[in-house]
Amino acid sequence: MVYAIIYSLFLGFGITIGTAFYGIMDANATSATSCSSTMPEPYFFPFVPAFAMCLIIINQAKWKQAPMMLVIAFVGYLVNFYSSKRFSGNTQVSNTLGALAIGVMANTYSRIGSRVENWALDLWEDRLRHYWKGFKRRVLRIKKKGSKSVKALEEGSAHETESLYVRQTRRVGYSLAAAAMLPAIFVQVPSGIAVSGSLVSGIASADQIARNATNGSTVVNTSSVAESVGSLNNVAFTVGYSVIQVAIGITVGLFLSAIVVYPFGKKRSGLFSF
Repeated sequence: MVYAIIYSLFLGFGITIGTAFYGIMDANATSATSCSSTMPEPYFFPFVPAFAMCLIIINQAKWKQAPMMLVIAFVGYLVNFYSSKRFSGNTQVSNTLGALAIGVMANTYSRIGSRVENWALDLWEDRLRHYWKGFKRRVLRIKKKGSKSVKALEEGSAHETESLYVRQTRRVGYSLAAAAMLPAIFVQVPSGIAVSGSLVSGIASADQIARNATNGSTVVNTSSVAESVGSLNNVAFTVGYSVIQVAIGITVGLFLSAIVVYPFGKKRSGLFSF
């Protein structure tokens, strides 16, 4: 948390100073924070699974857990997106509801995920695999490999050991909820900071600094300098405060989700490890 706050302070200073320098160099720079022709909101949603997939690859997650991670990240983004519209100006509520949805899905997956996986394996190996073998043999014309050659029989490898089907090992215990929800939490953090408007607030301060430097006046008074420095401090601390708000909202949401799924508590949980 301390590292995130210090990093956000540097981020706020960097955004304001960099924007101000560019505004001084380019006289035609605009202070608009969005395009004139905005993209429709339904087009936002396909980029969420793509971003979550990049996070899964970067964090080297297990491929068999990737579909569930994508679903959790997408549902959490939907809850955060629509709740931020309903509770506009209050980012804590939207972050809490998004983290609550993520935590409930991840804890539910942790509790029944292994049972569902074992049930799916039993269904495939005991019932569906027999029909699939018949479909391959009759429709796809895929025949079984022939018998061993004479040379192989003379060498003693007469048994068809490689053709024997080995049942997969069944899982015992629970899955790790923190691993399943990690990409979803990473999706929540940038959206929560963006909704609060703390990153965009640096443009207003940079615009004020650039106006004082490029308005054609050669008189520089102490009040304008103090006002510019104060605006820089306000932007930096606004970004840091928004990071704390997002962190508290996510923490409260995860805590409530753990209470919903495990009302009597659960030992060795890694929900708050990150």
